[in-house]
Amino acid sequence: MTLTVPIPDNLGKAMVDDLDHAVRETIAVRLYREGRLSHGKFAEYLGIGRGQVDEVLARNGVLDEFTSEEIAEQVRASREFRCGKDAG
Repeated sequence: MTLTVPIPDNLGKAMVDDLDHAVRETIAVRLYREGRLSHGKFAEYLGIGRGQVDEVLARNGVLDEFTSEEIAEQVRASREFRCGKDAG
């Protein structure tokens, strides 16, 4: 979907680029909060590294809270990925 917003000619390109980025960031944050955009897709949509996503989310007041079970599952999955299925 494309949204067109008229911008006065007297605004410089840098200002328009900043506005474009701010709007895209706002959309990404909202979709992430709604569970409609994953961490990876968030990074892809904004053209940033996955490591920067948490920075952007925190700046926008989004803090992911994980249960101890979710953290343990992530650790287990990471070990399996690095070491093979027998890691434990």
